[in-house]
Amino acid sequence: MHIDSWDKTESFGILKIIKMPHAKIPLKKQIFCMRLHALRVILCGQPLILIIFDNEVKGWCDIIPEEIPEFSHVGVLGMGILPEYRGRGLGRELLKKAIEHAKEINKIQKIELTEFESNTNALKLYKKLDFFKEGKRLKSRKINEICDNEILMGKFI
Repeated sequence: MHIDSWDKTESFGILKIIKMPHAKIPLKKQIFCMRLHALRVILCGQPLILIIFDNEVKGWCDIIPEEIPEFSHVGVLGMGILPEYRGRGLGRELLKKAIEHAKEINKIQKIELTEFESNTNALKLYKKLDFFKEGKRLKSRKINEICDNEILMGKFI
């Protein structure tokens, strides 16, 4: 699904996907940041692919091309699915659609992403779709005094 206006973004309930109970960022700021991201995606003419059940967003995915011309063959992947909708193959479908669009429409040749090492299910999904590990950022996130590494991944399409 392609969102082509700010009003549609709000009416699809996209703000429901940004609840992060572990984050120290106030919910209003989280909502504001998600709105900015969605608006940036829309203004750049990129699709924001959504999973919608019962008129509510349950998951999203986008692949944003780098803005610098020398890097414009690379797209950066972002996605999220509400916990109760994970494990149903929805992430795989979101990724397939986003990759198809990135390759055919945006002429992206490589997709990059980062994922936290503790998110083993997401890492398994990326590996199943032929993403490969490119590196690791050590202790890049800290929540409740627990550090997590960030895995850098890529895929040529």
